[in-house]
Amino acid sequence: MDTIDRRYLVTTGLALGMMLGAGCPGDDSPSMETDMGTTGPSLCAGSQITCPDGTCQVPAPGACCGHGGLCESDDTDVDPTNPTNPTTTNPTNPTTDPTLTDPTFTDTTDPTNPTITTLSDPTFTTSSTTDGSSSSDEGSSSSSSGTIPLGCYDPLIYPYDGALCGPAAAPCVVQATETVVAAPAPRAGTPSLAVDEDCAPSVLLANSSGGSNGFFAQRLAADTWDVQATPFPMVQGGLDFDPLTGFWHAMVYEGTFDISARTNDGVWDAGDPLAGSHSLSTKAFAATGDPSLHGVLFEPGVGFRDTRWDGGWMVSPPSGSPSDLSASLAVAGDGTHHYSYWHQGGMEPELRWQTSAGDLELVALYGGMAVSPSLAQEITLTSPMGTDVPHLLAATETGVGGRVQVVYLRRDAMSMWTSDVVASEDPTGETTCDVLPLGPGELCTLDRTTYRPLAIVSSVGGDVRWFYSETHELVDYASDCTPGCDWVPLADMSTYTTFMGFLEGGVPTDVAILPDTRLVRANAEVDGTGAIHLIAYAEEIPDAMGTDLTVEYFRLEP
Repeated sequence: MDTIDRRYLVTTGLALGMMLGAGCPGDDSPSMETDMGTTGPSLCAGSQITCPDGTCQVPAPGACCGHGGLCESDDTDVDPTNPTNPTTTNPTNPTTDPTLTDPTFTDTTDPTNPTITTLSDPTFTTSSTTDGSSSSDEGSSSSSSGTIPLGCYDPLIYPYDGALCGPAAAPCVVQATETVVAAPAPRAGTPSLAVDEDCAPSVLLANSSGGSNGFFAQRLAADTWDVQATPFPMVQGGLDFDPLTGFWHAMVYEGTFDISARTNDGVWDAGDPLAGSHSLSTKAFAATGDPSLHGVLFEPGVGFRDTRWDGGWMVSPPSGSPSDLSASLAVAGDGTHHYSYWHQGGMEPELRWQTSAGDLELVALYGGMAVSPSLAQEITLTSPMGTDVPHLLAATETGVGGRVQVVYLRRDAMSMWTSDVVASEDPTGETTCDVLPLGPGELCTLDRTTYRPLAIVSSVGGDVRWFYSETHELVDYASDCTPGCDWVPLADMSTYTTFMGFLEGGVPTDVAILPDTRLVRANAEVDGTGAIHLIAYAEEIPDAMGTDLTVEYFRLEP
């Protein structure tokens, strides 16, 4: 725990003063003061430099060696193209990226010539001074050139603010389709996903076979996942990565209204339990790539509590009512929590948006008497021109036979929300085989299409992408009356499609991004490169008759 695994390094070059004959750090030669107005470079020809001892030399690394200046080192830890920049930290003069130790540091580096690079050596570590504080070389300037690879959480690129794939001009390509867990199992809640500094995903998942069993899965390579049982029970939970330490953190609902915060620095710690009775939905957790955990917890008989954990629990006064459900959370760049939830208790359920800054608005009415907890709703944020804009994906009733429609909602101004119907169920011409047969020899065909919201993501710059499922059930049945009459399937021709939607020219548009894939509950995240990572519980074709689900991962990029 004392050594922090880091993969960042600030690159520096020869200081201009060194090249022009200024004194060099660590030089044991006698000091020689130089008046740059009379004894500086003007004493030598334009093609030469003046060393500290006054001699003229041809410009080159170590040119003033033996003349009071810097000598080239034979230390293999020194970059030969940049002698002042060791590739491992010198405890007496560590080269440290201030973004690693100061969370308030703002990187103003020119994005065309960044000074932060990513090392492939996972054993690289930073060092600290004897008083425990990190130090950095002051006054150094970058002499790097060319393309420098950046970590997934580098402040220059994370959170991602560029364009997301999807429209015809930049369609998404499914770069990875992988099964994390192939063994079907009953699974409560929704899986959670976060990426490390290399943009490699890890997943928290669970199954409810004989208890609340948690698992932590890490992607090691293409189609290769290391899945390990967690040493704590879990119904569902939120996963996040801390790029400052390289540790994983999780806010876990263990079941029986027990919540804990967990840290994985190679192994899971004993956890920090939250006193009282609370539950957590994965949608009510936000992955932000910082040391804090952010969640909206439900307290039975009370309502929702806006919550943070940063080595200790910070719980807000309750909001909403004991009958509210299905909270979702997004965190703004300034740390403000934006959350949405279904408020129940009035004439009909209403979708509300609320913030930790005190905002509270009605977004939409459900249209029916009660919201099903199986209808996920989720919030995401964009921040074009520095103004936070909430976007929601939800489902409301159509008013026809209790059927639902998937809707996308956007806050355009105070108490002004635009709603677009993404997909709507239409019972016209459907057959359901809900009435049991009266005798042998009867036939029936189930023909019904349903839609369910899955997840919504965005870039800071303003692009929004949402995912929803279409299930077209098409099953031929025959009556079986031995002894009582019931329907028995003869042929299942059902199809399942996962759509990705977006606004194109202000009009909702969708593409069948994952045909022949039935995602039941899903989460998605955008990494620092703009790739969209999607994790889901799924039933593969042919559709399983029970509730057993596999765990599937997808990565979408241009």
